[in-house]
Amino acid sequence: MIVLDTHIWLWWVNQDFNSLAVKRKEQIELSDVVAVSAISCFEVAWLFHHQHMTNNA
Repeated sequence: MIVLDTHIWLWWVNQDFNSLAVKRKEQIELSDVVAVSAISCFEVAWLFHHQHMTNNA
């Protein structure tokens, strides 16, 4: 199991492989379970609500 930090999660979901190191991408892809914390979900919702990020992160 791997738990992603907010910025790693966003890079991975948005396939921003310029920001996400190859080693990290491989670790995520090889993991049986990939998770994010509840606070990361809250942080993304808060940033979106306050217009600090857009739909394309």
